[in-house]
Amino acid sequence: MLTLWCAGITRFTLIDGSTNPSVVHAAALREIARVAPAARLTWISPDDPDPNALTGVRVLAVPTSGIFHIGLVTRLIASPATENQFVAFPGIQDAGLWVLSADAYGVHARGNQVAATHGVLIEGEYFPAGTDAEIDVAERALFRWCTKETDGVVSRNLNRPISNWVSRRLSHGTVRPAQLTAMTGLSALAMFTALIGGTEQYVAIGCVLYHVTSVVDGLDGEIARAKYMSTPRGATLDTAVDMATNLLFMLGISIGSHQVYDPIYGWVGGYVAFTASIAMMVMALTLHFGPGGGSFDVLELTIRRRLRGSPRLSRIFGFINAFFKRDLFAFVFAIMGATGFAESIPWLLAFGATAWLIAILANVPTLLNSRREEVLPPHLLGTDGSGTADYAGS
Repeated sequence: MLTLWCAGITRFTLIDGSTNPSVVHAAALREIARVAPAARLTWISPDDPDPNALTGVRVLAVPTSGIFHIGLVTRLIASPATENQFVAFPGIQDAGLWVLSADAYGVHARGNQVAATHGVLIEGEYFPAGTDAEIDVAERALFRWCTKETDGVVSRNLNRPISNWVSRRLSHGTVRPAQLTAMTGLSALAMFTALIGGTEQYVAIGCVLYHVTSVVDGLDGEIARAKYMSTPRGATLDTAVDMATNLLFMLGISIGSHQVYDPIYGWVGGYVAFTASIAMMVMALTLHFGPGGGSFDVLELTIRRRLRGSPRLSRIFGFINAFFKRDLFAFVFAIMGATGFAESIPWLLAFGATAWLIAILANVPTLLNSRREEVLPPHLLGTDGSGTADYAGS
């Protein structure tokens, strides 16, 4: 149901066949009240389904036999309003996801056949969850779905597999995303302490801890998305910790290089810190007076949208942008620090901070005139109860 809510559906009929419905209702209502307080619910018994409960709307009839990707729902509800559809779920006879008119749902609820177009289920969009083995596979898929489309190459192939493994195990407990954000902050402080330790070995350790912090940073978002705990405030806090981590690394590597290599790195570090701070301030103000949201990923998404009409420029930007992803440069800096090339990092940061500030300033007018749905990452859009009002879920 919460997946359907995130797809924009606001009305639900829950067909409850449990042996202890009061317990099921209480647990479900707690989650629904937390995530979807504006949802409208109707509880019915499988022995006495009430097709009139959803009169006047199109209906998504969904069995609770497994998990399905939100992309499947958004694709189906985009179908013509006059078309009934059925997407079969593998391994379950006559079970699947129905998209029906209110009249057709009345026929379906009475156990009668309904004429429908057979939709296509893309591989990886559905996972059954009937046995322990299936639940394990479904859980792995759920956390894979929690990756962000703006993830870089290192994040997709190294950071996410590690953080997903940790997040899956943490998700069975009561840990909250804010606690994991705090853990990211503590990791950043350990990194900064190592960088200013005054020896080349400490600088190397600090560089490695920067990459470790980059991996740990994925935990809060994964838990939040997997357990429907994402909030604008949480996203803003996560972004603030990310920016603080980056600033601490810039300051730390500059101070460490000043102590270990040459006094000139004090000046380089001052320039980097000043330029990066201006860039962050401009970006934060632009988001505040523009589309809102708490993620600096909007810069990348805005540039991609502006270059949509030029595939060649889009490819060039994609290649260049990969080097400005924290997952990549944190990994590269960890290698440079561990192999004795930490002295070059402040110069690379000076170039990167300058390029980032220029890119932000060049896109401020576009961002200020953009709508939320045009530039915000999908995981920050969510649903506020004003979604697809002509649909209901069953």
